[in-house]
Amino acid sequence: MLDVVQGECIPKLIRPAPVMLYEGLNDGIVLSLVTGPTLEAIGVDAIAELPRSCCERGVHDLHKMHLLGVLHGDLVERTLILHEIESCRPRLVFVDFGRAEINCSANDVRFNEEVNVLCVMLYLVGKDDAIQDE
Repeated sequence: MLDVVQGECIPKLIRPAPVMLYEGLNDGIVLSLVTGPTLEAIGVDAIAELPRSCCERGVHDLHKMHLLGVLHGDLVERTLILHEIESCRPRLVFVDFGRAEINCSANDVRFNEEVNVLCVMLYLVGKDDAIQDE
Protein backbone atom coordinates (compact mmCIF):
# COMPACT_ATOMS: atom_id res chain seq x y z
CA MET A 1 0.00 0.00 0.00
CA LEU A 2 2.81 2.45 0.79
CA ASP A 3 5.14 1.15 -1.92
CA VAL A 4 5.37 4.53 -3.65
CA VAL A 5 6.75 6.27 -0.55
CA GLN A 6 9.05 3.49 0.71
CA GLY A 7 12.64 4.64 0.93
CA GLU A 8 11.51 8.27 0.90
CA CYS A 9 9.43 9.18 3.93
CA ILE A 10 9.13 5.67 5.39
CA PRO A 11 11.74 2.91 5.59
CA LYS A 12 11.94 0.54 2.63
CA LEU A 13 10.61 -2.97 3.19
CA ILE A 14 13.45 -5.42 2.53
CA ARG A 15 11.63 -8.70 3.17
CA PRO A 16 9.23 -10.49 5.48
CA ALA A 17 11.03 -12.12 8.40
CA PRO A 18 8.99 -14.59 10.45
CA VAL A 19 10.19 -14.75 14.04
CA MET A 20 10.07 -17.99 16.03
CA LEU A 21 8.80 -17.41 19.56
CA TYR A 22 7.95 -19.81 22.35
CA GLU A 23 4.27 -19.35 21.47
CA GLY A 24 4.91 -20.12 17.79
CA LEU A 25 5.68 -18.23 14.62
CA ASN A 26 5.13 -14.48 14.63
CA ASP A 27 5.11 -12.10 11.67
CA GLY A 28 8.13 -9.86 11.32
CA ILE A 29 9.74 -7.64 8.72
CA VAL A 30 13.18 -6.36 7.81
CA LEU A 31 13.33 -2.67 6.91
CA SER A 32 16.06 -0.45 5.50
CA LEU A 33 18.24 1.32 8.04
CA VAL A 34 17.25 4.93 8.64
CA THR A 35 19.92 6.79 10.56
CA GLY A 36 19.34 9.87 12.65
CA PRO A 37 17.74 10.95 15.88
CA THR A 38 14.04 11.02 16.58
CA LEU A 39 12.43 14.40 17.08
CA GLU A 40 12.02 13.39 20.72
CA ALA A 41 15.81 12.97 21.00
CA ILE A 42 16.68 16.33 19.45
CA GLY A 43 14.23 18.24 21.64
CA VAL A 44 11.87 21.14 21.11
CA ASP A 45 14.56 23.80 20.62
CA ALA A 46 16.16 21.88 17.75
CA ILE A 47 12.74 21.08 16.25
CA ALA A 48 11.97 24.81 16.18
CA GLU A 49 15.21 25.36 14.23
CA LEU A 50 14.54 22.73 11.54
CA PRO A 51 14.57 24.17 8.02
CA ARG A 52 11.08 25.19 6.98
CA SER A 53 11.45 23.19 3.75
CA CYS A 54 12.09 20.01 5.78
CA CYS A 55 8.97 20.61 7.89
CA GLU A 56 6.81 21.41 4.87
CA ARG A 57 8.05 18.30 3.11
CA GLY A 58 7.09 16.24 6.16
CA VAL A 59 3.56 17.62 5.98
CA HIS A 60 3.44 16.92 2.24
CA ASP A 61 4.68 13.35 2.81
CA LEU A 62 1.99 12.77 5.43
CA HIS A 63 -0.58 14.04 2.94
CA LYS A 64 0.73 11.53 0.35
CA MET A 65 0.20 8.71 2.85
CA HIS A 66 -3.31 9.97 3.53
CA LEU A 67 -4.06 9.99 -0.21
CA LEU A 68 -3.11 6.30 -0.17
CA GLY A 69 -5.73 5.73 2.55
CA VAL A 70 -3.22 5.26 5.40
CA LEU A 71 -3.67 6.88 8.80
CA HIS A 72 -0.43 6.73 10.83
CA GLY A 73 -2.32 6.62 14.12
CA ASP A 74 0.56 7.57 16.44
CA LEU A 75 2.21 10.80 15.34
CA VAL A 76 4.48 11.79 18.21
CA GLU A 77 8.10 12.95 18.37
CA ARG A 78 9.42 9.40 18.87
CA THR A 79 7.84 8.17 15.60
CA LEU A 80 9.63 10.71 13.38
CA ILE A 81 13.32 10.40 12.53
CA LEU A 82 15.38 13.33 11.25
CA HIS A 83 17.29 11.59 8.48
CA GLU A 84 20.33 13.49 7.23
CA ILE A 85 22.71 12.27 4.56
CA GLU A 86 25.76 14.18 3.34
CA SER A 87 24.99 16.42 0.38
CA CYS A 88 21.22 15.90 0.82
CA ARG A 89 18.62 18.01 2.55
CA PRO A 90 17.36 16.66 5.89
CA ARG A 91 14.13 14.70 5.68
CA LEU A 92 11.59 13.48 8.19
CA VAL A 93 11.00 9.73 8.07
CA PHE A 94 7.82 8.30 9.57
CA VAL A 95 8.28 5.07 11.56
CA ASP A 96 6.28 2.80 13.88
CA PHE A 97 3.07 2.08 12.03
CA GLY A 98 1.85 -0.27 14.78
CA ARG A 99 -1.32 1.78 15.27
CA ALA A 100 -1.84 2.61 11.60
CA GLU A 101 -5.10 2.06 9.79
CA ILE A 102 -5.39 1.33 6.09
CA ASN A 103 -8.15 1.78 3.54
CA CYS A 104 -9.44 4.87 5.30
CA SER A 105 -12.02 6.98 3.51
CA ALA A 106 -10.64 10.01 1.67
CA ASN A 107 -12.82 12.29 3.80
CA ASP A 108 -11.80 10.75 7.14
CA VAL A 109 -11.55 13.70 9.56
CA ARG A 110 -8.64 12.02 11.33
CA PHE A 111 -6.41 12.89 8.37
CA ASN A 112 -6.84 16.60 9.15
CA GLU A 113 -6.26 15.88 12.84
CA GLU A 114 -2.95 14.16 12.03
CA VAL A 115 -1.85 17.04 9.81
CA ASN A 116 -2.69 19.49 12.60
CA VAL A 117 -0.73 17.41 15.13
CA LEU A 118 2.28 17.39 12.82
CA CYS A 119 2.04 21.14 12.16
CA VAL A 120 1.97 21.84 15.90
CA MET A 121 4.89 19.47 16.46
CA LEU A 122 6.93 21.22 13.73
CA TYR A 123 5.88 24.75 14.74
CA LEU A 124 3.99 25.31 11.48
CA VAL A 125 0.74 26.21 13.23
CA GLY A 126 -1.22 28.92 11.48
CA LYS A 127 0.89 28.73 8.35
CA ASP A 128 -1.65 27.46 5.82
CA ASP A 129 0.94 27.31 3.08
CA ALA A 130 2.53 24.35 4.89
CA ILE A 131 -0.48 22.21 3.98
CA GLN A 132 -0.43 22.00 0.22
CA ASP A 133 -1.94 19.49 -2.14
CA GLU A 134 0.83 18.93 -4.64
